[in-house]
Amino acid sequence: MDNKEVEYNCINNCENLCDNQCPCSNVCGSCFDHKYDEVIISNRVVTGEVVDITCTSAKIVCNAFRQKRCSNKVRTVGVQYGITPNLEDESKVRSLPKSPFDISLTELEPETTYYYRAFIVIGHCIYVGKIKKFTTPACGQPLVVTGTAQDIAATYANIVNNSYQNIPTPITEIGNEYSTDMSFTSYDHVTAQIIETPYDTEIIGLQPSTTYYYRAYVIANGIKYYGEIKQFTTLSRPTVITGDSTSVTRTSAVIVNNVYSGIPGTIASVGVQYATNPYLTGGLTTNASSIATPYNINLTGLLPGTTYYYRAVVVADGILYYGDIKSFVTAKAPTVNSGEVVDFTTQGLSIVNNTYENTVMPVTATGVEVATDKDYVSKVTLTGSTLSSPFSVKFSPIEINVQYWYRAYIITEGTKYYGVSKLFKIVV
Repeated sequence: MDNKEVEYNCINNCENLCDNQCPCSNVCGSCFDHKYDEVIISNRVVTGEVVDITCTSAKIVCNAFRQKRCSNKVRTVGVQYGITPNLEDESKVRSLPKSPFDISLTELEPETTYYYRAFIVIGHCIYVGKIKKFTTPACGQPLVVTGTAQDIAATYANIVNNSYQNIPTPITEIGNEYSTDMSFTSYDHVTAQIIETPYDTEIIGLQPSTTYYYRAYVIANGIKYYGEIKQFTTLSRPTVITGDSTSVTRTSAVIVNNVYSGIPGTIASVGVQYATNPYLTGGLTTNASSIATPYNINLTGLLPGTTYYYRAVVVADGILYYGDIKSFVTAKAPTVNSGEVVDFTTQGLSIVNNTYENTVMPVTATGVEVATDKDYVSKVTLTGSTLSSPFSVKFSPIEINVQYWYRAYIITEGTKYYGVSKLFKIVV
């Protein structure tokens, strides 16, 4: 038997060697662009190309043959391979007789050059293709790298940039295991949707304020490969605590020690919402100058003697988180009562028992205004005998048969408050 090595050159059409699906287009280009010349024998064999080389395996794809018309049927096809250039130490891997055909080589040695060629068997003759070669790479240790926990909230976390390398194929599952027990006696797991590296996973249904241990894993050929163990701690549940009202005046109040924790996302503002109804419908919001916690809020422009309802509010990523609703009552406006005229003579009189109440800040002045017209255009201002309540004043001289108007007043917080105007007249 004359075994000959045959070399073919691609010219313009190899459709007789490749089927219409062009499985060897990655080897010699488009099947419809190349052809193999007539050669010295009629039965032609083409050695395929090597792909998917690992340290212990390789795949020879698009081996092909063209059989001489009316020749015997092809009995078998395959690839011879070895580590000597002339294949004196050849091994064979066979396949079903079809063209083109692929052959997988396994149990190869790392960092070794292999020589190979396609062959077919017709009758008792073996026809071979051109000898080619490839070199296996070094084998690396299987490596799985556990990713980083981010976007941690009270009940979920994302594990990003898990990766792996040198894992033998086929890989059937990748993901992350997690547990509150560092020894992983019991654990849950989440799988990645696509088998690729790197990969991310999302863990949901976690407990707030809890430390979790986690690790990446890869399953290949029934073996589970692990990355290193890392940990993260979930946040507490979103909590907003409304502070207390202090320094309440007729028109202002301070809400102190508002507190928040466990708010997910980016905090945009913190403040206090307030209104005169218990549902805070149509309420106003005053924000703090920073987003620090705890924080205080000054409320101004309030109405005297009014019940205000309020609550702390935190805004993060467009979501509003509220504290419980509390209330306070602003101080009423001071009440001033004009006193009574006594001890009146033609020489003078006294106005006694002028009183006031509901003052918050100190009273800085007391007195009585007296005028002969009810609009007090021309008036006499009399200073009170004391800053406390009650106080009295003396008025003289008095004109006979003239009607006088008078009213008590006080000054507090820079504002003057009056009592009701009253009348007196000395008749002789």
